[in-house]
Amino acid sequence: MACQARLLNGGPYIPYVPEDTCRAWCDLATSLGISDIDVCSIDWMAPVNWRAIAGDDKGEYTTGYKGDHDQHNGGNFTGAFMPLWAGYLLVCGFGIMFSIITSIMVKLEQTYGGLVLSSENFNTAGRNIKTGLTASVIVSQWTWAATLLQSSNQASQYGIAGPFWYAAGATIQILLFGILAIEIKKKAPNMHTFLEMVDIRWGKAAHLTFLFFGISTNLIVTGMLLQGGSAVMTACSGMHPVAANFLIPLGVVLYTWFGGLKATFLASYIHTAVIMICLVVFITYVYAVPGDYECDALNGLCTSGYKSAECTEDHTKQCEALGSAAILWERLAFLTALPRMGAATPEGGLKGAVGTNDVNIRTDCFFSNGTLCPLDSDVGYFPSAMPATIKCGCADATPWLAGESIGCATGYDSATATYSFDHPAGCYHDGDYHHGPVCDNRGGSFITMLSMDGLMFGIINIVGNFGTVFVDQSYWQSAIAARPSAAHKGYLLGGMVWFTIPMALATALGLSSLALNVKMPSSEAGAGLAPPAAAIVLLGKGGGIMIVLMLFMAITSTGSAECIAVGSLLAYDVYRKYVKPDCTGAELLKMTRYGVIFYGCVSGCFGTCLYAAGLSDDRFGLGWVYNFMGTMIGSAVWPVAAWILMP
Repeated sequence: MACQARLLNGGPYIPYVPEDTCRAWCDLATSLGISDIDVCSIDWMAPVNWRAIAGDDKGEYTTGYKGDHDQHNGGNFTGAFMPLWAGYLLVCGFGIMFSIITSIMVKLEQTYGGLVLSSENFNTAGRNIKTGLTASVIVSQWTWAATLLQSSNQASQYGIAGPFWYAAGATIQILLFGILAIEIKKKAPNMHTFLEMVDIRWGKAAHLTFLFFGISTNLIVTGMLLQGGSAVMTACSGMHPVAANFLIPLGVVLYTWFGGLKATFLASYIHTAVIMICLVVFITYVYAVPGDYECDALNGLCTSGYKSAECTEDHTKQCEALGSAAILWERLAFLTALPRMGAATPEGGLKGAVGTNDVNIRTDCFFSNGTLCPLDSDVGYFPSAMPATIKCGCADATPWLAGESIGCATGYDSATATYSFDHPAGCYHDGDYHHGPVCDNRGGSFITMLSMDGLMFGIINIVGNFGTVFVDQSYWQSAIAARPSAAHKGYLLGGMVWFTIPMALATALGLSSLALNVKMPSSEAGAGLAPPAAAIVLLGKGGGIMIVLMLFMAITSTGSAECIAVGSLLAYDVYRKYVKPDCTGAELLKMTRYGVIFYGCVSGCFGTCLYAAGLSDDRFGLGWVYNFMGTMIGSAVWPVAAWILMP
């Protein structure tokens, strides 16, 4: 075993993992049958600070979109691996670039392909889209920000069951919608929106009711896009979330306004290709690219009487790479075998974690949030000169330090009221650790499909996503635009291809954020930051940029489909139905374009409202909205499907 070779050689040891700690971890690894990794090459007591790796050197302490303190070894990091101007350039520049590309392609088709940009063509793309483009559009439309971010959050909570239930629970709807696509071509080949047929079958009251459900679905989907996009852009560039909420829809509105549904289809093809390329890169790095020398076993490189400079230098660095499924499994197995941090039980604590300043945390005194509270009598913890406000039971204790922090302080400066730490664990909260078994998973393992909470999420996911497919005009519009022979094939092919995106990405980056011992509290995971965190640890800043690129592709493609969907609803089911029934095609085209612009502004306001709600209560994050959508629109699924399936 690799860790035993290190012990036999008498070292070298990475900082803050002395011989006694290494020996205890090695004994635990032996009992678990771990053989491929050297558990002593990882400081399990100091989660990897991905924000520090991202390299913000401005000394700011604002993190994510919450403004929370995030300190590491005396330095402050926001995780912003790109300057602010680069974030604005990315959001605005990509939007303008895709607007130019799609506009040129539409113009060429008008010039050489005989395309006439009427209201009919603007909203239905000529009803002549083939199977491949239909499938790529379905993949692109169904790849939300939540597909990339929330799926990895489920992996960090429930293990491998989370990605499976996310992917499987959201593929069923696309496959079943293929049946509706066939019925559309048979029974209503000239329809523009699904609400037109609701009105014909059930009248005005039902039409207004399902108009509310349709617009609500579009708002929820767009809100999740902007929640995930603004959180990642803020974390990666420092862009203000409100600015991100309004600037992200800008480019989408531009090319959708010009080219309509056809422009959406053309852009979606490019977006899907970019997402797939980035996905392959991440999977390769997780499962096929090994780490450097610090991740290798010693294998006799160092002898008991001689330590080469190469050995000492390489094997005092922490291993922050994977390289195979076996290593991923062993890291997760060891993580769940470690004692849970901050638990109000004798096994919780940091005993033997800091070498010369050995920490023996008391288990009989806790803060109200369950965090262990140090006393003056605890040797090697806070010095006796610490102020009374830090002592256990004091109501006005400093929250980030006394109420949550775990570690060993070696000094206190009364002039600045700051503590100095000799171990990174002194700068972490108990929520930053992922030690201990997973609740309600069989054997407490991350690598099991038998997860009760994962199953419950799967049920919620299936119910909620039926609403966001069957009640979303964009999916009806894609079926309307497809050729009769291509509609059902496109949905079946698109559904099967889409399954690979959340399943592969979440099992790669979501589980990697755990296996790499990344500092990832539940609030950050809920905001969708697990993929960029794991990508930055694995690939550095390049990994973060790739995640931002994937995210932007997902947001713009789905956002464009939502814009043209709402534009069609406003033109055909509001303007022509209730305002001017005898309107011309030119007027419908104008109203659709106005609707696209209007919805772009409304979506920015709605995204800002969700951001404000998250500030007041961090439970209202991306995960909450994702789970809420089933409650909001689930009741409309069967009636909407029934209008075309029932005789």
